[in-house]
Amino acid sequence: MKKNKLLRLLVLMTSITQIISPALSSFTGEENNNQDVQITPAGYTFVIWVAITSLAFVYGVFQMLPNRKNEPLHLRIAPNLIFTYLLFSLWLFVAQKDWLALTVIIFGSMFYNLLKVFEAIIQNKEELSPLEKVILEGQIGLYFGWSSIAIFANTGAALKFYGLSDLGTQGIIWQSILLIGALINTMYWLYKTKANYFYGGTILWAFIGIFFGLRGVSDTAFLQIVTITAVCVFSGAFYRFRNLNVKNL
Repeated sequence: MKKNKLLRLLVLMTSITQIISPALSSFTGEENNNQDVQITPAGYTFVIWVAITSLAFVYGVFQMLPNRKNEPLHLRIAPNLIFTYLLFSLWLFVAQKDWLALTVIIFGSMFYNLLKVFEAIIQNKEELSPLEKVILEGQIGLYFGWSSIAIFANTGAALKFYGLSDLGTQGIIWQSILLIGALINTMYWLYKTKANYFYGGTILWAFIGIFFGLRGVSDTAFLQIVTITAVCVFSGAFYRFRNLNVKNL
């Protein structure tokens, strides 16, 4: 019983840490403007972190309440959430220090923990209350979706930081490969998550953000075409997977 209380408390505390860590860090993202690759999403898309961290805090408070119907689920995913929230704060510190290779590893670790949480949510989705579907399924859908793209964005930033130019034909080729890799990765997890609305919506938000980010950069016409193609292909897959799930009900 004491272990359960400690887990719930740690979920709440790390959700708070996740919210306040940007304010405690000197990292704003502006320091890395020269390191941002051309396929970095437009600045407005990062408002998604406000939604993610806010939902995490609300969930942290909610899972502290007694007599919750799905308490076994909340306790099962607690360790993964704690690690994810801590890793977010660590990512800010590492990015501030320009240890960009580590940012890729950190987001990979976040991706793994979020995957475990999402799998548990999908397995118990029918038992979730409307509130839980928003603050838990919604939160993790957004978080998992953004991490699915962020792995590739952080990889691109690391490649550029360590000397690979994102300009010219060379830049177009390797950034296109990253975009295609991101599309394949997200389509696979879209299928595995049964075309979850939160996950799918986040991926489209990210790809559209990448397109508008490219619109502000010269000589990126080909990358814009690749990005729009990714939007169309992902949208088609989302529609197809949703129909398959409806038929299988």
